Amino acid sequence: MSELLTVYEDYLKTEKHASANTVSSYVRDVHQFAQSMEDSGVSLTEVLPKDVEGFTKSLVRKGKSPATVTRSVASIKSFYNCLIALGKVARNPAKGVAPAKVERERPQILTGKEGELLLLGACAALGAAVYFLLAGLMRLEEMGLARDLMKRILKRG
Repeated sequence: MSELLTVYEDYLKTEKHASANTVSSYVRDVHQFAQSMEDSGVSLTEVLPKDVEGFTKSLVRKGKSPATVTRSVASIKSFYNCLIALGKVARNPAKGVAPAKVERERPQILTGKEGELLLLGACAALGAAVYFLLAGLMRLEEMGLARDLMKRILKRG
């Protein structure tokens, strides 16, 4: 088993030019699969599609996320593609195995009332900013600094 995993790791690095993260994840997935097959008394070169399906179902039972199960199926498919290329097996037992469906959360849409409150909050914040800007300008005017400030700003521009 470890020899095939070493060969597979080299295959991912040299033939597929996979990133370090991909290599790590795929090798870990295949190692877990190989351990499961060994525990079931099935040689990696004699795995059937039902064995791969059973393994994926066991991942779901263990509470693995659909994304993890899907990646695991992809890892096993890749592993057997490697073994086919090396002439170790004739077919890929994971080829017909469907990956788990990944449910995507739909974006939350604001209700009319929530949208109205958001706009009111934005307007209030903008109003407060304008108020403080004008208050600051009025204070500068009182201090006789507003004209000097405006002259400096216009000179730079």
